[in-house]
Amino acid sequence: MHQTGGTLETNEAQTTTIQIERFNYAPDHTAGVLTVAGFACYTLELPWLENRKGKSCIPEGTYRARFGIHYNDASPYRCIELFDVPGRSEIEIHIANKPSDLLGCIAPGRKLGGLDGERAVLASKAALQKLLHVIDPGASSKVEFPFRVQITSAFGRFAPHA
Repeated sequence: MHQTGGTLETNEAQTTTIQIERFNYAPDHTAGVLTVAGFACYTLELPWLENRKGKSCIPEGTYRARFGIHYNDASPYRCIELFDVPGRSEIEIHIANKPSDLLGCIAPGRKLGGLDGERAVLASKAALQKLLHVIDPGASSKVEFPFRVQITSAFGRFAPHA
């Protein structure tokens, strides 16, 4: 399994794909819809700023992924880690509400809204818990990267910024 040019090549027929389709590239955020195995929720990311570490959402593409642990001020919790992101590391799908809560990661949420004057996803913890429950590989947990995350745009690759 390897990635070339933002596309994951795999021989694993049983790999689950988490699809994120971005529908809004705004100056202060990027919004999308995540779907997998009949589950859907919204996503919120930083705006596209040429993949700058800690300032930008990650490039569209397909990435290897596995369960990981997100460490925060409260207590660690289960998340999804993405790998092979060009020029980036420590990219996760984890609980967050606003772009200012993120450093390049992806926040899931049950609803879109606003919070403290920023675009937000709401019920992020509930969305992440449901996502983890839906994709838990069970018997396939012996596979190092049991799923992948495919990020696309409703507008075509970075169309608002081309």
